[in-house]
Amino acid sequence: MALSGGEILLELFQSNGIKYIFCSPGTEWIPVWEGLARRHAQNEKTLKYINCRHESLAVATAMGYARATGHLPAILLHANVGSLHGAMAIRAAYLTQAPMIICNVDCSHYSEYADNKGPGWWWLSQLSDVGRPDALVRPYVKWSNAVTSKETLLDSVCRGCQIAQAAPQGPVSLTIPRGLLFESLPEIRIAQTPPATVLPKPRASDSEEVAKQLAESKQPIII
Repeated sequence: MALSGGEILLELFQSNGIKYIFCSPGTEWIPVWEGLARRHAQNEKTLKYINCRHESLAVATAMGYARATGHLPAILLHANVGSLHGAMAIRAAYLTQAPMIICNVDCSHYSEYADNKGPGWWWLSQLSDVGRPDALVRPYVKWSNAVTSKETLLDSVCRGCQIAQAAPQGPVSLTIPRGLLFESLPEIRIAQTPPATVLPKPRASDSEEVAKQLAESKQPIII
């Protein structure tokens, strides 16, 4: 069964352990809404969708969720200006090491996808964002990438989730072409992704020995 790019994005989120999507949306995310509606109609409600009235609110709410639960959230931002509106909150997430995957939309490549009719007369104005939308937040994320095909969508989402959760944790940015979200794609097999790398914990006996030495020391120096 063919799936839209938006539905495949939802499948990728779920396969990477994401449970909550925080969104300050525009019409570019219609395929995602349709995919969520189909899931709900089939009583599949694993993914929770939180609609926010501003990009900074979406990022800040996701940051609180990540810090409180330790789980990875996904964030969907409005095309072009979405990254700019959320930049301050994204910087805060970067400084507090809050893991999250932030998805932006690039509207300037619509003609490359057969099922996309184009955004209309205002398409030309989208070319003013040189370097794609993630260029606005690139200094404040651990990693950013631009999706160019169905294959790179799979790899980029999985890789982004791994990087966001690897120590030190932090936000990552992914730019997805609007046309790819709307395109009807053949059903794909999404492999189970490996867990994120975590730092090893010291042995309990080592921690006890350090505590004993500190307790018995007379003039300890801690650097």
